[in-house]
Amino acid sequence: GGAGGGGGAGLKNSISSNELLPGEKAIAVTNTKYPEVASDEGSSAGHLNTSSSYSGLSSGRDHEALEETDNKAALLAQIKAQADAETDPEIKKRLMEQYEALR
Repeated sequence: GGAGGGGGAGLKNSISSNELLPGEKAIAVTNTKYPEVASDEGSSAGHLNTSSSYSGLSSGRDHEALEETDNKAALLAQIKAQADAETDPEIKKRLMEQYEALR
């Protein structure tokens, strides 16, 4: 079964111009730059050959180490700063309750 709607009748009128009629066959484009991609033979058609090394493939960007961060500390700092700037005593009280609950 393919994606798309309905049985065989009326497919030529489909919005999708790439939908196949019963009996029609699709073609595949092979990747000749990276021969590690399996050919159209056997049950592995179109799947990557997982035994090969892909060390040469790259997104074009060097790996960057991510810096560690403490999200809870950042959230606490934001709540505390908002509470310090708040002029409404009720809102300031609620912010400080939330701050204390997270500590």
